[in-house]
Amino acid sequence: MLWLLAHWLVQALLVLATWVCWLPRGKDTLIVYSRSPHCLDYFEARLIPQLSQRATTLNWSDRAKWPAFGLSSLIFRAFAGSTSFNPMVMHFKLLRWPKVFRFFEAFRNRKHGQEQPLQELEKELVRRLGVPA
Repeated sequence: MLWLLAHWLVQALLVLATWVCWLPRGKDTLIVYSRSPHCLDYFEARLIPQLSQRATTLNWSDRAKWPAFGLSSLIFRAFAGSTSFNPMVMHFKLLRWPKVFRFFEAFRNRKHGQEQPLQELEKELVRRLGVPA
């Protein structure tokens, strides 16, 4: 119980840090992806260019080079969980808990010929971020 409370407190402090450090600079999104052939093109050709002005990116394939105490690294570690965390997009709004979009299942379905889950997740992300589809 105490561990859970401590974890929630760390998350709350990190959310507060995004409100103070990122939002005033126009950064409200964290994108985490990898060099996996299943998602690399999607993220580097579609999502990252569309969100580059407002997003901070982390490449899971380069995680050994991530700064140990960088805000984006800490946020990822605090919110990602241990499953289905790559790729993902986190969106932050003032006075709101971040919304996490987990793409792992959608890309796994896409690999097996099912495009609809990825399309639905993308629609939800576009709606949340208020960007053109």
